[in-house]
Amino acid sequence: MEVFVGNLPETISVSELERLLAPFDRQVQIKLQHQQYREGQAVCYAVCTFSSERLALKAIRKFDGHPLFGRALAVREYLYRSYSNERRALGWRERSWGGAERRDGERRHGTVRAAAADIFAEEDLEEPVDEEHIVIEGYRDLATKQT
Repeated sequence: MEVFVGNLPETISVSELERLLAPFDRQVQIKLQHQQYREGQAVCYAVCTFSSERLALKAIRKFDGHPLFGRALAVREYLYRSYSNERRALGWRERSWGGAERRDGERRHGTVRAAAADIFAEEDLEEPVDEEHIVIEGYRDLATKQT
């Protein structure tokens, strides 16, 4: 099973990651990736291949959110991009991306568009409205619940 380990410091080495993951799997294979963006921001992550799914799940539970050199690690199962979710594929802008894969901005560079104003909101209401607004954490949607 492959595991994504993100939010790594730029100075980390493969041997340091091997020492970190050795209690879970001594045969873990690590591919360390460093990316430098035009804005000067650097990103470091690793894709680790464990010998068994059980050991990988134990490592995910142990290290997700675990601080390493002052940074909280992001550890989860590594999922390959499918053709329908590939930005470099022909015509990807014309295809609709439903569900959780739909994004409001470019997540790689940390820029997210602000939520659009509600075009159906009435600004000069004098009576209180009996609606609860619920913000769903992790999404930019605004759900309305009638009470």
